Amino acid sequence: MEIEFTLRVDIDPETKEVKLLGQSYTEKKKKPRKAKESDEPAVVDSEPTIYLEEKKYTLNQAAADLMEVAWEDRIDIKYQKIEGVTFPVIGKDEIFGTKGGNKLTKNLSVMFRGKANERLASYGQKFTLSRMVGNDGLFVLIGDKEETTDQIKDENIVIDMEDEKIDLGISTGLDLVDSTEKIDEFDFEL
Repeated sequence: MEIEFTLRVDIDPETKEVKLLGQSYTEKKKKPRKAKESDEPAVVDSEPTIYLEEKKYTLNQAAADLMEVAWEDRIDIKYQKIEGVTFPVIGKDEIFGTKGGNKLTKNLSVMFRGKANERLASYGQKFTLSRMVGNDGLFVLIGDKEETTDQIKDENIVIDMEDEKIDLGISTGLDLVDSTEKIDEFDFEL
């Protein structure tokens, strides 16, 4: 229950005397507030983890501490491709140098809808964070799915380097040596 008090007073500025002229109060019944999605507490877990949901993702406190993010920081998820394997990377906008991320709420969630959500969902629903080597402030998201279509490598493809001769326009000096002559490690002199 809420009570609203109204006091009417007369204050003499010179003597600083206060006279009470009247008072009143009204009782207000407080309506119970329904819990919103945003009122849910942040997920508690000791390992830095991000949980992907239908329209958002939520960081646990360990992930927020590791990333050094706070309420209203902008966070973005990008994708890195190394040696044919694509994986998601998360960090603050300022680390990426972009303005495309979304704000972190007080309960450590970030709005994440549409195609961006679908793409990340192909890697899993629960992600552990790992520091990205050589990039301070960036973290690799390791999903709970085994493999995605982006990550599958075709092991049936074999490239025979003997058949592939690429002219780079660089002389190695090997073209000057008679290829029929055998050089032993013991015959080599500097």
